[in-house]
Amino acid sequence: MATGLVITFPLLIYQILSFLRPALRVREFKMIVRFLPFSIFLFLIGFSFGILIMKWQILLFLTQSEALGIGNVLDISKLIGTVLLVSSLMGIAFQFPIVILLLARIGIIKLAHLKKQRLRVYFGTLIFAILLPPDSILIAFLLALPLSILFELTLISISILERRKVAYV
Repeated sequence: MATGLVITFPLLIYQILSFLRPALRVREFKMIVRFLPFSIFLFLIGFSFGILIMKWQILLFLTQSEALGIGNVLDISKLIGTVLLVSSLMGIAFQFPIVILLLARIGIIKLAHLKKQRLRVYFGTLIFAILLPPDSILIAFLLALPLSILFELTLISISILERRKVAYV
């Protein structure tokens, strides 16, 4: 499934862009195309972060079970499936700053509204991380932390872009 996702991902992006193109202005479409490499970069960062956190959790589990004298009872196919699921979902979650930035640039979302919703966003990222397969609250906080940081960086980026827009006008 993961291999199929990786192979079909460029086709999926092309189909989404083809679907959106008639509804967007030329400027908006060009803006989306410019953000595409950054979006792919963020997906890869999120995917890698998910793998690193899962690797850390697995090593922690194996170390603790070895210290307690418990035998290894891990099902490798379920383990790999869980790691790929968490990593893929984190890669997708890392896309939300791009979506928020695009919506702000188009004018659908205002910076003041995003700042008011800050606490809800933090709560939402924590709920998202808790609903992921790892069942540790520490892992949930570690998974939610970069999403909250990305949200703050997105707010900073939007404010910088708004200042530039005002300066040009």
